[in-house]
This record gives sequence, structure tokens and C-alpha cells, in this order.
Amino acid sequence: MDDGDEHANKIEYKSIIWSLIFLCNARLDICYAVYLCSRYMVNPYTLNLKETKRILSYVQGTIDFGIHYSSTKELKLITFSDSD
Repeated sequence: MDDGDEHANKIEYKSIIWSLIFLCNARLDICYAVYLCSRYMVNPYTLNLKETKRILSYVQGTIDFGIHYSSTKELKLITFSDSD
């Protein structure tokens, strides 16, 4: 990543990453992207910060997606799978 890019604010970057890691409990679709971004927590660049903000933008656009936990007595599990 050392192509002349400026370093990002580490505190802001870590705060976003930890929030996204917490969100991964309900939003499994962002887990891999968050994993890739979390590798740069020690020394983030502005490009990494832009990537995390893009994940936040995706989450905001798909706010109705995710796993919804309810407190009903009857548990019904519905899954979908790709044939591959």
C-alpha cells in the first residue's frame, strides 16, 4: 500500500472497523469485506478509510437486509443455497 498514499486517522479507522465487526453478527454479507479492511488497522491509509466508508454506504443502502432476531417461542429457520 506504500504508493505515496497518505496515512489515515488510526482512531477513526479502528472505530469504524470495530463497529463493522460488531455488525457482522447480523450482516453476514459484509464479513469478508470487513475482514479484508481489518488487516490494515495498525497502519491504515486513506484508501483503506475510503473502502470502509464504502462498506458503511452499502450497509446504509441495504438497511432492511440481515438476520432479524425475535423473541417468539417457535423458531422457524429458512435458508437458501446456490446449486454450485
